[in-house]
Amino acid sequence: MADEEEGGGGGGGESSGGGKKKKIIIIVAVVLLLIIGIVVFLLMSGDEEEQLPEEELPVTDVAEPLAEPIFLPLESFVVNLKDGRRFLKASIQLMLSEPGAAAYLTVR
Repeated sequence: MADEEEGGGGGGGESSGGGKKKKIIIIVAVVLLLIIGIVVFLLMSGDEEEQLPEEELPVTDVAEPLAEPIFLPLESFVVNLKDGRRFLKASIQLMLSEPGAAAYLTVR
């Protein structure tokens, strides 16, 4: 009889122990999901706060625009497109704000 009580009691303890393990695993998973959610929220909201001050900075040095802008034409160039039968011929002009920049670019 003593053997039966120990065996019967041990079987009941194992099933309740398995239920406790499941509860602990579920609780740990929920806590981890909450922590991950909080971290993601804080990282996402932190980026917005850093960008706002950059946009609100006042401009202190404003150069006056030139009366007549300086245009520097570059040589035309041809680019073959993907299919091989077509090409693109492009001509580009640079609008410069400083007269010395045109001399610098023509030397190079």
